Amino acid sequence: MFVFDRAQVAPIDGVEQASLEPPCQPLTGESHRHLIVPLRAFAESLGFAVSFEAIDGPVGGWCDSRNKRIVDGVAPANAQLRTLIHETIHGLGVGYAEYGGEGAEVIVDSVIFCPE
Repeated sequence: MFVFDRAQVAPIDGVEQASLEPPCQPLTGESHRHLIVPLRAFAESLGFAVSFEAIDGPVGGWCDSRNKRIVDGVAPANAQLRTLIHETIHGLGVGYAEYGGEGAEVIVDSVIFCPE
């Protein structure tokens, strides 16, 4: 199998180019609301205070490992669950200092997309 970086390929003349960006839709729905309580309990068992509150800007939440605090935005339950998983994994030690910003985000988001 060959993998190419987008900088290594050139457009083909006369052919409409497919987008190189993955499709993205806002996460909606309430189907996984029941998983928030046990995940919150898990994060709290690690010593984190977890709160759900309005956050300015495009960020869905954040983890402050030093002060043991996870903040999740006000959103549909499925979006809150995704953010809480993401921030809890940061709380488990997948941080920017250990892996760099891009590396930590790739690791954390990879865990979110792993099937059961």
